[in-house]
Amino acid sequence: MDDWQDTAFSNRHVHNRIGKQGRGKGGKANGAFNIQRTLGTYEVKCAAAAKVLRSAASDSQGLGSLEIYTLNDLGNALIGELNMPGVLNGTVLMAGSRKTMKIAIEHLRAEESESENSEVDEAATHDGSLDRPEVDNDDDQGFGAGSDDIDDESTSHDHFDEFEKNSFRSPKFWLKWQGQVTAKVGDDGVIDEMVTDSGYLVFSGNTCERFNGTLSCSKLDWHNVKITGFKLRSKPARDFDVQWVHDAEG
Repeated sequence: MDDWQDTAFSNRHVHNRIGKQGRGKGGKANGAFNIQRTLGTYEVKCAAAAKVLRSAASDSQGLGSLEIYTLNDLGNALIGELNMPGVLNGTVLMAGSRKTMKIAIEHLRAEESESENSEVDEAATHDGSLDRPEVDNDDDQGFGAGSDDIDDESTSHDHFDEFEKNSFRSPKFWLKWQGQVTAKVGDDGVIDEMVTDSGYLVFSGNTCERFNGTLSCSKLDWHNVKITGFKLRSKPARDFDVQWVHDAEG
C-alpha cells in the first residue's frame, strides 16, 4: 500500500469522538487523533547506529533524539530535527502520504526561490534609492501594520485545526530527512555534503507516546533500518527555521 487515504481532522470534533472506539488497552482513553500530541522530544534507539559507533570504537549505545516542532506553513507536514550523535543529524519532514510529502517539499522549493528573488529585489531597491529622496506614505504604512500579525496568528491556529492523516488505526507518516552524516564512511572519512533520504514512522496510538519506524541512508548503506522511540516530554509548537537544499544527494 504505497499511498494512504487521507482524512481531514478537526479539533472541534475531538471530544465527540472519544468513546468505546477511542479506548485502548487497560481502559485508558486513547482519544481521537490530535496533531498537537505529536509535538515534543523523543528518545530514539537504532541498532544500526550503535553498530556504526562500535566500529568507530565509541562507547555510545546508538541513542539519539527526535524533536517534532510544529507544522509547516501549508499545515500538511510536521517539521522536526533528528540527531544521532556520531552518526547523523538533520531536518525532518513528516507527512501522511507520499503525495502530501511531495507537495510539502515543492513548497519549500518555492519558498527558497522567493527568498532568493526577494534578496535580489531588496539589493536592487537599495542601490536604486541612494539618490532618491525619501517619501513618507502614512496610508500604506498604516494598512500594512498589524494586518500581517493578525494573519500569521490566524493561519497558525488553522494549521492545527485541520491536518491530513491516513485513516488506519495508528498515526503513520512518511518521513524525509536532510542533513549531514557525521560518521566516517569507509576510507573517505566524514562526508562533507548534505544528504537527503527517507524513512517511515508509526505511532503506537493517537496519544503519540511511542513509535516504531525505519530510516534509510544510502551513504551508510542503510535501507529501512529499524528505529524505535518514546516521548520524553510533550512541548507546545516551536518555531524552527527549515534549511532544505533541493539538490542534495539522496
